[in-house]
Amino acid sequence: RALIDDVRAWQSHRPIGALPQSWWTRSRLFVRRHGFATGAIAVAAMLLLGATALYVFHIDAARKEAQGSLATARATMDFLTGLLGRADPRRGAGREATVESVLIAASEEVKASVIASDQRARLSAVLGEIFTQREDNHRAIPLLRQALENPSLQPLERVRLLRMLARSLVTPKALDEANALLAQAYVLLDNSRAAREELTHLDRIRALMLYFGSDLPAAIALQQQALSDAETLFGADAEELVTHLTNLGQFLGVGGDVPAGIAVLERGYALSLKHYGADNTRTINLGGALAQSLGFQKEFARAAKLLDDTLAATLRVFGEGSPNHALMLMAKADLSERRGDCAAAVPQYRAALDVWNAMPRANDLNSVSTLQGMGDCLMKLQDYPNALAAYEEMLR
Repeated sequence: RALIDDVRAWQSHRPIGALPQSWWTRSRLFVRRHGFATGAIAVAAMLLLGATALYVFHIDAARKEAQGSLATARATMDFLTGLLGRADPRRGAGREATVESVLIAASEEVKASVIASDQRARLSAVLGEIFTQREDNHRAIPLLRQALENPSLQPLERVRLLRMLARSLVTPKALDEANALLAQAYVLLDNSRAAREELTHLDRIRALMLYFGSDLPAAIALQQQALSDAETLFGADAEELVTHLTNLGQFLGVGGDVPAGIAVLERGYALSLKHYGADNTRTINLGGALAQSLGFQKEFARAAKLLDDTLAATLRVFGEGSPNHALMLMAKADLSERRGDCAAAVPQYRAALDVWNAMPRANDLNSVSTLQGMGDCLMKLQDYPNALAAYEEMLR
């Protein structure tokens, strides 16, 4: 009977009673009896084990990412706290911090900051744009170059930075590089509305390059087209038209159509006052350009009043000793000379020259223009020794 039971057990893959069965043998026989169920359980166990391992891996990655984000947030907070601390008069020996001094400090500190490279690049982009708007190009350029090193930039973000950098480089000496930057920007545009809006700005910068490249007719034509496109996209009363109108008004004045240039600049000045107010770089620049054009038309009273208002705004925004302050002094001197008052123009030229010479970074082109204007006025006053000294310094 026992033998028959063991034979039947062996046939059904069960343990036999004649011999002691090890744990391994019993497990193997159990798997043979329940092959499908055991396989399913094994697969489920493997999947569960894999899912657990993957979950642990993601948890660890998330923990490391969170730690990195926390470190970045702390570094960014330290950077901003230090930046805001610049406004404390105790750190400036009792001197009140200005917006310009804080921006300059920020531009220096962001280069050495320990914050993540992408965050540093974005801070550089913000600061670079601010300095571009303030027309402080020698500080804007390195910041914009640093911002463009960010590999995670979206195409239109890169276009914007390329455009601002090209604008900062628009001088006769750097036209080739500025053109190359614009060429990169044009390639990145698509057919979206945002890209079409950006195209109007690129065309405006391109027109400015044509102007500096002495192709005034082409500059005027392209700027008129860019203005028309901007009006279509933004509307006839939009703030985006201000810089277009500024460029076109100046181009027309240089091209000899001063009345048309004045009309365009007056429209731009009115829009700038409406959207930005008097204490704004765009409004200040437009006021200076419009006053100069009015001087060409011998509308001296309007020009003088506008220059006085613009100079006051310049001092409020930029302070004494800034490049914008020097430019306004030059504009006042030029207006005095145009109305035949060289006795008033000479001290104004001297004041502008003192500002240029006090700057840590030489501005030779503006100094030369100032010295030439002063020398011409001294010649008209028959002050030949001082006129000769001005011309000699200009040549140096």
